[in-house]
Amino acid sequence: MDDFFDNVNDNLEDRAGLLAAAGAVQGLKNQGRQLGKLDEIKQAHENASKIEQERLDIERERLDLEKVKIDEHKAAEQSIKVLRRLMVDVGSDLRDIGAKFPI
Repeated sequence: MDDFFDNVNDNLEDRAGLLAAAGAVQGLKNQGRQLGKLDEIKQAHENASKIEQERLDIERERLDLEKVKIDEHKAAEQSIKVLRRLMVDVGSDLRDIGAKFPI
């Protein structure tokens, strides 16, 4: 009878070892899947960061272009003011010349 219990005990120990090994293998598989998911998340984060950097670069260029547009508009307004002053001065000079030298 002792042999029977020894055999049962040995079988249980063997099966327990196999179950422990199977559990360890399953744990490693799960860990591998988690690492794969982490790699996917990391890649998605890197892609999002790259896209955000590109968006920021485009926005910076847009703001620079808008600043140039505003500067050009101000310069055009200033040029118009100068031309108007010149036209007034030329007009008064022509009146003065016309008064001095009537036709």
